Amino acid sequence: MGFTGDLISDTDISNFPVGTTDAEMESIIKRVEEIVEKVCHDKFYQYAFTEIIDGNGKNRILMPFLSDILSISSVQIGSVAIDTSLYTFDGRYVYADPDGILIGGMTAIFSDIDVLFPNGMKNITITGVCGYATVPESVKRACI
Repeated sequence: MGFTGDLISDTDISNFPVGTTDAEMESIIKRVEEIVEKVCHDKFYQYAFTEIIDGNGKNRILMPFLSDILSISSVQIGSVAIDTSLYTFDGRYVYADPDGILIGGMTAIFSDIDVLFPNGMKNITITGVCGYATVPESVKRACI
């Protein structure tokens, strides 16, 4: 049958004792992966996120996780969705275009300020995918 976890699969491990059942292999792999995530404080695979965070009064936001952002599907300020052309990302940061935001089909220009992530409590919602495109080989070896 076989089992593939988030980081490794049973075929990556060549030294399971003879007679180890699929259920036992699955249990061992899951536990090892949990330990690696707990020790490293990171996930080494792709996963979806939705973060509701405080605006910081700047044109960049540092995401509160260790993994790099792989894609962003939406950014909202309060209940207003921001047009995808007005933000980008790199590593753990989301950057906003300080020239304006799209509100109700009209671009609002803020020429006198360079802030798109206004100060506020839990006023920014960012949704996307982060993690690793492929599991690092060193992490796989640590699991085995």
